[in-house]
Parts: sequence; C-alpha cells; structure tokens
Amino acid sequence: MEKIRELRLLKKMTQEQLAEAADLSVGYISALENGKKSPSLKRLEKIAYVLGVTSASLFDEDGEPPAQCPFMKGGKWCEPTPMLDDISKEVCALMRDVPLEAKIKILNYAKDMKQLSELPPKRGRQIS
Repeated sequence: MEKIRELRLLKKMTQEQLAEAADLSVGYISALENGKKSPSLKRLEKIAYVLGVTSASLFDEDGEPPAQCPFMKGGKWCEPTPMLDDISKEVCALMRDVPLEAKIKILNYAKDMKQLSELPPKRGRQIS
C-alpha cells in the first residue's frame, strides 16, 4: 500500500520506527508498502493509529492530507496543548496508559458515536 509509505515518510518515520510502534515486523511493513501483502483490519488499524490517521484514509487516493490526531506526534502520545479544552485534555490523559488494542476500540466507538450524532432525527412517530 503506497499510502502507508507516503504517510510514514510524511511523518518522517522509518519502516523500523513504524514497525516497532505498531508491534509489527519491518519485513511486514516493507511487504505492505511494496504491495506484496494485504493487511488484516486489525493490523491496518494499528498502522493507522501509529500514523495518526483513520484506517479509511489509508485508501484515500484524492491527494488530500489526512486528518491528524491532535494527541499524536510521530506515533507517540504527546502532551495536551494549551489550545485543547479541558475535556480533550482529560481524554488525552486517560488514554495515555490504555493498551493500543483498547485505544483502537475506543477510537472506533467514538467515531461511530460522532457519526450517529450527525444523523438527522428520525421522522415519523414521536414518543411523548
């Protein structure tokens, strides 16, 4: 997947750094970047997380820069910036010690909740 290489280089990361942060082998990262392997969803989510992007953005071919996670820098958790509101700072502090697998699940849950909150209200019967 050329997009993984592109994002990794954009982050100024080596294959070794990406592999270590995502708990994968360097050979696996190399094979992905060269199109010799296809990642499982679980591994794709790990890589996206380390790169600070969504899994979907790894397939985005429109050339737009991916949305960056405000809590990540080079695949590592960073200190909350003063510009973040108190709730965002608290989320960042809570997430720091959560294992990667749990962070991925929490992130996906948050994305689902955001999408649901943006849906228009259902029309029809209203319960009073």
